[in-house]
Amino acid sequence: MTVTNKIKGAMNLKGVGLQALAQQLDMRPQTLSNKFYKNSYSVADLVKIAAAIGFEVCLIDGTQKIVIDLSDLQK
Repeated sequence: MTVTNKIKGAMNLKGVGLQALAQQLDMRPQTLSNKFYKNSYSVADLVKIAAAIGFEVCLIDGTQKIVIDLSDLQK
């Protein structure tokens, strides 16, 4: 399953549409749509998207779990 599919699934669970998510991310819907189409995201993109739809980004390696949130992004 691609990252885009996971994001879209999370959006469906939370009832968030593309237009609303793009607005929360302060980007044009076409820009977000392009990221979905290319399945191409920076870590900052993923953290912001996750926060906007009420999820968190986790890196899991075996028994270790690292959660990345908005406070981890440089301002």
